[in-house]
Amino acid sequence: MQESASGKSAQDPDVVDRMPTGLPLRALPMYFFVHVQKTGGASLNTALARMFERFAIFHENVRIRAGGESQIQSFLEKNTDFYDNLLIIVGHIGFRHPLIQMTHRRRVILSVMREPIERMVSLYDYIRYRTEHPAHAALSNMTLLEAIRHHGAFRANCMNTQLRLIFGTPDADVARRLVRRRNYIIGRFDHLERFLSAVEAVSGLKRKEPLPHRNAKPKGVTTQRAVEQPDYAEAVEELSVMNAGDISFFKTMPPLLVTTAST
Repeated sequence: MQESASGKSAQDPDVVDRMPTGLPLRALPMYFFVHVQKTGGASLNTALARMFERFAIFHENVRIRAGGESQIQSFLEKNTDFYDNLLIIVGHIGFRHPLIQMTHRRRVILSVMREPIERMVSLYDYIRYRTEHPAHAALSNMTLLEAIRHHGAFRANCMNTQLRLIFGTPDADVARRLVRRRNYIIGRFDHLERFLSAVEAVSGLKRKEPLPHRNAKPKGVTTQRAVEQPDYAEAVEELSVMNAGDISFFKTMPPLLVTTAST
């Protein structure tokens, strides 16, 4: 029995009566929310899961059911009906992830992009004040520049991460071609409400409540911010080179990109 993001079973007796548009789910597109860190994704995960209700599932729930990240592809191969009672999967997955690649339904990729340097600075500051973050201890003793140069996992997140996750390529020109060939709803971080309104228009579903605000910086935190560090300007220069693709794409990106027809 399939567990939804809301914790309810997608095979409960009343599900059929509540299917959007009255069509079997297998006849509708499969939506995937690609959650890029520090783009409002934590709030959007919650909003989308509540919008799609029992037809939503989190990537984390699939990972647990499969027995680990490395087992997801095998899990999907064995459970060929996995997508039948779903409309959306949300979480930290990229376009090349098995969850996106292995569905036979029309894929609609949902995501949000943020100005690349701003996103990385925000992520660095977030890790430094979130004591529970796995990289907190290491980055607590590093400036942003040092983290870029010497912390492997953080550095990997500094190289055109948004394009790689959303399009599967670090090349802005390739991404521009792909956005015309595939089904996308991509919003900008400073236009989250427009993004959610577009998801409503395309899916035919409605939000249940205002966008929640999550992962806000706790009050009283005095950790030195990246912008206050003496080598901040040098860090920004390196980030600009490492994120050339993300920067190029974002500079010409409108507040909202929609390249899919409504259901």
